[in-house]
Amino acid sequence: MATELRFPDQLSGVDGIIVTRWLVKVGDTIKPGDVLLEVATDQVDTEVPATVGGTTLKLNYSDGETLPANPVPGPVDQAGGTP
Repeated sequence: MATELRFPDQLSGVDGIIVTRWLVKVGDTIKPGDVLLEVATDQVDTEVPATVGGTTLKLNYSDGETLPANPVPGPVDQAGGTP
């Protein structure tokens, strides 16, 4: 079952978030809490952890891209369960 990853609440609704760098690729197995990507805003640079575990299916944004408010990093396949 595919589930969308989510950004932490403190980044929800923030405009001007820029993807600094992805730390995972499509096909990687992740678990909740793993750092997926680094982002920057005009006020803070931070890491974005996984909210669910599974296999990354797609990365919705590229390095250097400015994100919309309430971005969705991408879907994760949770088939087979997560640790």
